[in-house]
Amino acid sequence: MATAARQRQTGSEILYSIVMAAFFGMIWFGYRTSISTSFPRLNQLGVGILALLGVAVVYVCVRTTGWEWSEWHRAGFVRRAGIVAMFLPLFLFSAFGIIAGAMLLYEGPIICRDAMVKLNTAFSQLEASARTQLSVPAIDVLEKNVAAARKTLSDEIRNPEGGKYCGVGQRANETLTELENLLPTFRRLRAPAKPQHDCSKTEELDALVNEYQGLIDSALANDPLYTQTRYREKVSFGSELKAAADEQIGELQTGITQLSAVTTFAFNLNLYRDSVATLETANSIYTKYYQGLAGLVGASNISAPETVDIAPAENIASFFQIFNSLYYRSDKSSTWIYIIGAILCDITAASIACWAILRVRKIDLYRAAYVDDRRVGNTDVKYIWRTIS
Repeated sequence: MATAARQRQTGSEILYSIVMAAFFGMIWFGYRTSISTSFPRLNQLGVGILALLGVAVVYVCVRTTGWEWSEWHRAGFVRRAGIVAMFLPLFLFSAFGIIAGAMLLYEGPIICRDAMVKLNTAFSQLEASARTQLSVPAIDVLEKNVAAARKTLSDEIRNPEGGKYCGVGQRANETLTELENLLPTFRRLRAPAKPQHDCSKTEELDALVNEYQGLIDSALANDPLYTQTRYREKVSFGSELKAAADEQIGELQTGITQLSAVTTFAFNLNLYRDSVATLETANSIYTKYYQGLAGLVGASNISAPETVDIAPAENIASFFQIFNSLYYRSDKSSTWIYIIGAILCDITAASIACWAILRVRKIDLYRAAYVDDRRVGNTDVKYIWRTIS
């Protein structure tokens, strides 16, 4: 019987040791993750040392709580209230490590993916707003009319008028008058000494057409409407924005695909770091082009968010944002599972510590009784039952 009891006791000790090792391992990982997230410039050695200090604090809390719990049976009401209150420091220090680790490993892919989807959508909205707001209808109409007049003039110069001669005839002059009305700075060529050209002399006609095309280009380039509407600046900015947005949308879509394929960062923590780097780069570029577009058309005319909050992804396990992350996902059942799980882990750890303390006390009592028995047995006192026996 004694041997069986001793074996059960040994089995319990092994099991409890494994549980406590897993408990403190989770705490260490959570603190390490949180510290490296909160202080990215800190080297790995410093992160590890600080994480071990966090584990040491939790160990002290577990031991203290276990000791207080072991006194429950002989404590009064006030003492018991204090014993219950002692659980709070343990929960604050240990639950932080457990929740930080769990949030990063199991909620991290979802949080990062959600942030990428939001940023991806914002880029699409910004690009759509740029297409709408950077266009200048008056310029579009002007360029369309000038293009039509340009073609008509070219055709009229090359086509024989009255079936005999080419050049600037009546219809060409009408088109030139139209161009002068469209473009305030456009001036037609002085009437040539030879207004009519032989249609077979294409080189002369091409030279005349090219000369007028140059005058049209110059007048169009200097048209005050372009300056007034900042059209060229808008076109240049729109092209730059589109190229940058398309590139970032591609990068974010790749990240979304990668994150959709995993359920945890446990086996690929680098994916989390890469995802945050992608988000920070994309967010910086988004902010830059949003502000640039707002400077051209006014923020009130942009149908895209001014900022995209990627802090939940950046600070999943950060010292400074862990409670914000919990609040951000307070509507998710998994968040409450982590909190309840952390409480249960703390209760388990404190209970094991209490069990160990009580067992040590029991062993000390046995040893004291054994020593007392031996001390009595080594004296010269003779007991009647020993004499009789």
